[in-house]
Amino acid sequence: MMVEFLTGDALVWFVGALLAYLIANAGARLAAEAKFLPDVPNHRSSHRKVTSKAGGLAIFSAWFISILMVTAFDGVGDAVAGARVGILTLLAFGLGLSDDRWRLNAFSKFVGQLLIALVFAFAIAQIDMLPLPFVGEVELGPFAIPVTVLWIVAFMNIFNFMDGANGLAAGVGIIGLCVFAVVIAMIGGSEYAVAALALSAAILGFFRWNMRRGAIFMGDGGSQGIAFFIAAAAVSAGQSYELSILFVPLIFLPFIFDAAITLTHRLLRRQRITDAHREHLYQLLLRSGWRHERVAVFYCALTALTAAAAVIMLTMPSMWRWAVIGGAVILLGCVALLIYRETWRSLSGRENMSPPEDVAGSD
Repeated sequence: MMVEFLTGDALVWFVGALLAYLIANAGARLAAEAKFLPDVPNHRSSHRKVTSKAGGLAIFSAWFISILMVTAFDGVGDAVAGARVGILTLLAFGLGLSDDRWRLNAFSKFVGQLLIALVFAFAIAQIDMLPLPFVGEVELGPFAIPVTVLWIVAFMNIFNFMDGANGLAAGVGIIGLCVFAVVIAMIGGSEYAVAALALSAAILGFFRWNMRRGAIFMGDGGSQGIAFFIAAAAVSAGQSYELSILFVPLIFLPFIFDAAITLTHRLLRRQRITDAHREHLYQLLLRSGWRHERVAVFYCALTALTAAAAVIMLTMPSMWRWAVIGGAVILLGCVALLIYRETWRSLSGRENMSPPEDVAGSD
C-alpha cells in the first residue's frame, strides 16, 4: 500500500488536494467579500467589524468535491467505511452551520453532537480497548460506547473552544491532519488518508483569508465538522488498522491541555465552567498584547512538537508510550505556568483576570 501511495495513487491524491485548496480559497474569498453569514461584533467580541463566518461552508464544499473526484478516479480502499465517516462529518458540519445561521442554544447543540456521536459509536466504530499506564490494554466492554461518545463530543467542544484567534484552529488542524494522513497511508488506510489530506488542503485554502487579519471565520460549521472528522477518524482507524488510540490525542494535546487546565483552573476557583469567559491560555496571550498571528504560530509550533512525539511514540513499546505522553504534558505544564506568570503580570494593572461577561472570540 505504501508503494501505491508513492506511485500511481500519488498523482490523483495530489490533484484532489489541489482542487480542494483552490475551491476553498475561492469560496473563502467570495464569502469574505460578500459578508455571507455575517458575524456582527458586540461588546464581547474579539473582532471590530462585520465578518463572514462562512469559512466552514467553503472548506466542506471543497472537501466534498475533492473526495468525489478522487474516489471516482482511484476507488480509494474501503470506500464504504470512508463514506460512512464522511456522511457523519457532513452532518456535524451541518449542525455547526445551523448554529451559525440560527444561533442554536447550548442544549440543542449538545443534543446534536450527542446524537451524531451515538450513531458513529453504534454503526461504525468504538473504542473497545483503552491503554492505561502501568496496566496495559483494558477491554472496555459495556463502557466502549460511552467512552467513544465522550471522546467525540469532548473533542468537538474543545476544538470549538480553541477557535478564537485568527489562524489558530486552522493552522493546528492542517498540521494534525497532514501528520495523520501520512501515518495512516503508511499502514494501509488509504480512505482515511485521502480524506484527511483533502480536508487539510481545504483548510489551507481558507487559512490564507482567515490568517490575513481575520477576513473570514470558519464558524461553528467549520470547527464542528473538522473536529468530528479528526475524532472519528482516530477511532475508526484505530479499530481498522490498529493505530494507537493515543496517537491523535497526542497530536492535538496543546488544544486538549489548554481546555483541561482552563476548566480545572475555573473549578478550583469555584467558578461555573459553563459561563462565558476569556481564560484559555491563548486568550490570556491575546489579552496581554500578543497578535493573533503570533498566537497561531506559537500553537502550531507546539502542535508540531507533539505531532513529532506522537510519531515517535508509535515506534516504542506499549509500556513506554505513556512516558512520551507524560513528557509532553510536563512540557505544556511548564508553558502554561510561564503564560500565567507573564500574562498575570501584564494584565493585573489593566483588567480583571476573569470578567464574567467575556466570551471567546468567534474567529
